[in-house]
Amino acid sequence: VWPQSVALVWVFVKAFSSCLLSRQCPASF
Repeated sequence: VWPQSVALVWVFVKAFSSCLLSRQCPASF
């Protein structure tokens, strides 16, 4: 079981990488 902080970082990294791949990042992101 991962610590909650590690899970949050993993979700953020996945969202960021998929956003970069689709080139549809919000300006604030």
